Amino acid sequence: MLVEFFKTRCLAVTLLLALLSPFQGLLAQTFPGANTGSIPDGGAGTPPVYGGNRDVTFAVTGVASSLTNVSLSMTLTHTWVGDVDVVLAPPGVTPGNPGSFVIVSRVGVINAGEFGDSSNLGGTYDFNNAASANIWTIATAGGCADACTITPQAYRTVVAAPTANPAAPTDFAAAFSALTPAQINGTWTLRFRDAANVDTGSVSAATLTLTQAVALAPTFTSANSTTFTVGNPGNFNVTATGSPAPTFSLTGALPTGVTFTPAGVLSGTPASGTQGVYPLTITATNGVAPNSVQNFTLTVNTVPPTITSANNVTFTELVPDNFSVTASGTAPITFAVSGALPVGISFNTTSGLLSGTPAIATAGVYPLTFTASNGTLPNATQSFTLTINAAPGGTVATQGAVYTYDNT
Repeated sequence: MLVEFFKTRCLAVTLLLALLSPFQGLLAQTFPGANTGSIPDGGAGTPPVYGGNRDVTFAVTGVASSLTNVSLSMTLTHTWVGDVDVVLAPPGVTPGNPGSFVIVSRVGVINAGEFGDSSNLGGTYDFNNAASANIWTIATAGGCADACTITPQAYRTVVAAPTANPAAPTDFAAAFSALTPAQINGTWTLRFRDAANVDTGSVSAATLTLTQAVALAPTFTSANSTTFTVGNPGNFNVTATGSPAPTFSLTGALPTGVTFTPAGVLSGTPASGTQGVYPLTITATNGVAPNSVQNFTLTVNTVPPTITSANNVTFTELVPDNFSVTASGTAPITFAVSGALPVGISFNTTSGLLSGTPAIATAGVYPLTFTASNGTLPNATQSFTLTINAAPGGTVATQGAVYTYDNT
């Protein structure tokens, strides 16, 4: 970057300074600047030798709450960005004193006594916390000299010079966010100064836009129904816009195991037997009329059954045995069997236990069908095979006849 004593280029510049904050209810007001005109040239000698002030003023009225956004648009002409010092101050604060905020100041000045960067401003420049670019980085790049125009784009506000290159970004959002309405309404001052002689400029127009948080009645943004399942954890977040942020209340009976919080969280595990439809009323309030009321439906379902046990088993004549038919799903689950069971075998429809001692002469294959049900469709069915082996010893007896049993 070239640093020269004589600087000759003069360009128009528009600077936009923005402070952003995430409120839901916003009101923006724009105030025109007064007292625009030329920026007095700085003096000769070791800089900074500031000339007179060009104070553009804004008569701010009607702000009733804290600021969430401040934007400043200004059109000016000036060369040699290293000369320019721009500071914004709220009512009752002198620019440069505590409470004022540096927008851009003497870009490129690293050490005391330097003239700073020789490039020029020309175009529309935004300064806000959302920006990522640093004006020092652009201005002091090797390819940008006194005939160079700094790229018009969004930049961060930075600390005043002298400072390291690039100058550290500052938090524009925090600069005026703590002001009360009494500290906001009044005359704001945007001060321009030139830190060295020869190069001059002028301000031809400026506007100051202040955005404030305003009261906003709540409005629901979440759905008016949800479905939980018995025995399974469920969660639903009720949401609504509004400023201040709303809180929630609920009327109507909830199923056992489910709760509702003022933050709008409906959650819990519905207890056994709580399946059904629950009509509820949810109200969102934030102190701003009217409240928002939503008719809400919570449906609690059961899980239909699924048979989880094997589809076959083998018993043996004259040997006691058992097999449990099992199923997942919401309890209680009951079972049924279709198909002929061998003599000596029974099936418990409550527990799903197939058990007994197969009688003599029942050896064979028995095709069965098990059904599990819990009141929620579809029921679960399973094709099942019960195999009965002949009694050990190799002799197959006939029921009602005399037989020999050999266990050797």
